[in-house]
Amino acid sequence: MPTPTPMRHVLVGLLAALALSACAGDTGGSGELDDQPSASATVAPTGSEVPGNSGADPSETTAAPDPVTVSGVLGGSNLEGGCVWLDAEDGTRYELIGGPSASVAIDPANQVIADTTGTVIAEAGDAVEVTGTVDDGLATFCQVGENLVVDSISAG
Repeated sequence: MPTPTPMRHVLVGLLAALALSACAGDTGGSGELDDQPSASATVAPTGSEVPGNSGADPSETTAAPDPVTVSGVLGGSNLEGGCVWLDAEDGTRYELIGGPSASVAIDPANQVIADTTGTVIAEAGDAVEVTGTVDDGLATFCQVGENLVVDSISAG
């Protein structure tokens, strides 16, 4: 194999520099990058691209889910640090998730529900009535059923 000549090294270096400068974009001819986009690069947004316009009909906005009240039996396991669920009377299983406005604390490690003073009001096996909202968009460790974000729980 022939040894590359110094001229080849220079040519390869120049080609590499040209390729890099082409990737760097328009320099405006001054050798320095221009902070302003060129006129040819400016594109006016249209339709749903206009800031503040999602393209959706304002009358079709998504409302917050309606609260539901579900009766059933509280269940739980030590899976993934603890899971608490409700086996509803209609056969649906809901994973219970503590909500921001919950009047109770869910202790998944011990599978109990406590009031705001820490007094246990329900544990696995108890009949309860849960009020909250179903949120299927949540990702959870347990994944044991539909997600029910809890507002309140009472002994049923």
